[in-house]
Amino acid sequence: MNKTFLAVVVVALSACPPPTGMDAGTGGGGGATGGGGGTMGGGTAMGGGTAMGGGTAMGGGSATGGGSAMGGGGGAMNYCDAGLTCAPYEVCMANMTGGSCVSGNYTVNWLAPDSGIRTNAMTLSGTLQLGNGPAGIVIPVSASTGATVSLDGGGPTFGVTLGLTAGDGLNTFTAGWDGGPTSTLTIDVDRTGPVFLVSAPPALPADGGSVTNDFIDAPPGGPAFRRDERFTVRVTSSSTDVVGAELVAQFGTSTAHRFMSTATCDAGAFCADFDVELSRVPMNGFDGTIRLTAEGSDSVGNMGTTQTARDVPVTRWNWARRVGSSGSTPAIGNNGRIFIGTTGPSAGIIALNADGSIAWGPLADGAIPGPVSIGRSLMNEYAAYHVPGANLETRSRNTATSTDAQACLGGSNGAVSASGTMIVNDGVNAVASVQLGADTTGTNLRTVITSIANLACFTSSGMQQLPTVTSPANIVGTNSKSLVVDSMGALHQVDTAPYASVAITPLAQATGAGAPNGLAMASMNRVIGGGGSTMGTLFAFDVTGSGMTAAAANAWTAPAALSSPTSGPSIGTGGVFAQHRFGTRSLLLRVETSSGALLAQSAPLSAGTVNSSFSGSVATTPALGADGRVYTVDELGNLFVLAQNFGADAGTEWGAALPAAVAGNVHASPTIDCNRRAPTSQTGVIYVATESGWLVSYLVDARGLDPAAQWPKFAKDVRNSGNFEAPASPACP
Repeated sequence: MNKTFLAVVVVALSACPPPTGMDAGTGGGGGATGGGGGTMGGGTAMGGGTAMGGGTAMGGGSATGGGSAMGGGGGAMNYCDAGLTCAPYEVCMANMTGGSCVSGNYTVNWLAPDSGIRTNAMTLSGTLQLGNGPAGIVIPVSASTGATVSLDGGGPTFGVTLGLTAGDGLNTFTAGWDGGPTSTLTIDVDRTGPVFLVSAPPALPADGGSVTNDFIDAPPGGPAFRRDERFTVRVTSSSTDVVGAELVAQFGTSTAHRFMSTATCDAGAFCADFDVELSRVPMNGFDGTIRLTAEGSDSVGNMGTTQTARDVPVTRWNWARRVGSSGSTPAIGNNGRIFIGTTGPSAGIIALNADGSIAWGPLADGAIPGPVSIGRSLMNEYAAYHVPGANLETRSRNTATSTDAQACLGGSNGAVSASGTMIVNDGVNAVASVQLGADTTGTNLRTVITSIANLACFTSSGMQQLPTVTSPANIVGTNSKSLVVDSMGALHQVDTAPYASVAITPLAQATGAGAPNGLAMASMNRVIGGGGSTMGTLFAFDVTGSGMTAAAANAWTAPAALSSPTSGPSIGTGGVFAQHRFGTRSLLLRVETSSGALLAQSAPLSAGTVNSSFSGSVATTPALGADGRVYTVDELGNLFVLAQNFGADAGTEWGAALPAAVAGNVHASPTIDCNRRAPTSQTGVIYVATESGWLVSYLVDARGLDPAAQWPKFAKDVRNSGNFEAPASPACP
């Protein structure tokens, strides 16, 4: 009779990780009614053992095999002992003795960052992976001294935060186990930027400078670069990975300017040359030093340092030429040639080139107290000027050759007049200049029109009582009329017919303008002036046709209430500008062009230890520069610079006193031209004539007069045309 046995298998669990393999028993099993054996031990439903070994159900067998006739039995087994402990990277290999630890074939890999990278970061994020391994195993990571590491996640992939050392050097991070799988990550920590060396040429003018009794080309303050010069500066570094180096130039606290490299060179691991144009560096001073440093970084972003900064001395000094005592505002002709009248010792007109050399003259014309005017015909350029005294001549000369073109007599033994001349109908075939002076008795006005190109002289037949016209008053007007203020403050008008017979209507007259310091035209019909203490010192008259409206009253509706003298006016987009006496000091006024209302009054002008002076009644007219600044010279020749839009109590941006070598009082208003000697620079030149006999030139940041201004200086433009309708001055190169 067949019987069915139920085999019961006892399972033994190991403390090791799960076994990697188990075999069937070494003995079979079997019986008449049921088999034995099995993949994990043996046994059948009818008899036999359990999956983990032998055992009996109805019969059974022994642990090592066997069986009975009534049922099967289980065979022997491989197993992992519960007390067996393996390393985290090992697994238990089961056997009949309780198992053994073998490699789990795990791998450890740094997925990020790349080993060998260079950085200046304080921390880096990375990724670490355990390959072929189950979750739950934490990979140990060791770090070099000063570095830290932390893992995030349950595996087999971990986020890693690496804390890098504070100093430079290699940081090493090793993940894994001794005797087991490992992986090493190396980080090159570099927090030291490149070190730059800056090499500049010697602190000397490019031409070495020169000094004679009559010409000063070298800066009086000692060796220095002129503001319009340029030179090459070399920057080197021993670092091989410099990125984006720049040369930084800064004058004091002014805004720094950055120069980009213009060429590479071969003088070190890193070498770059920079073309330094000094005029591009903001400079709120007359002279001082510009500091040159280098800025740049290496490929990981470390900013470099300059081992030694270079301090380059810079000056705005241009040159000074002894020409003779002058109260005459310089005039500029074609190619920047400068014309000035002198009163002694070799009185006459002199022409200078833009570099300060003498083009021709001085010519023995006699004293020329008023300004020279430059006019142009279709073919030539002429200098017109008034020579008062015995013959009251109005003369003109070809500016290129100094050839005498015309001399027109206005009378004899007349009173000295410093009104100068005004150009009428410039740029046509015949150029006319008009001059007002006194007749033989010194009591009546006589007008002379000189037609320069066709060599004609026309003298007025009508006369009007006219006191002396004193320096630095000027004559202004349009192509059809001329206006002048006499020393008693009366404004006179004469109608002109250019280069033809003069038909002069009776001269209109307005009184109360005050002793004149200068005139300007705000429009075809409005003349604005400044001078003495009557009429509020600044005044305006409307002139129409041959007469005047409100002849005895200021045309301004709300004139500023002023009680001390002013200079003549200049007129720009910001209003009417004038120098004003404040005690014994000078300040700047800015008034509204249409009403005369005060817009702003600066603080008394000063710059450092240089204080302005305005002790008498004569002051020079400010000049408005193309850089949006106003340039003012006081009676001692001190120069002060402000923004044209200055507000109440504004101070100067910078200023300078005349050097002792050329010091002298100044009554002639300054003029500004572009820099003909260095036309590519961002500078212009201001010219100041002294009564001690010098024509002084400085480098300023205005490349000429303000082109937007209606009347930017005394006598309107660089040619001293005095004509509201005159064409624009020749363009700067």
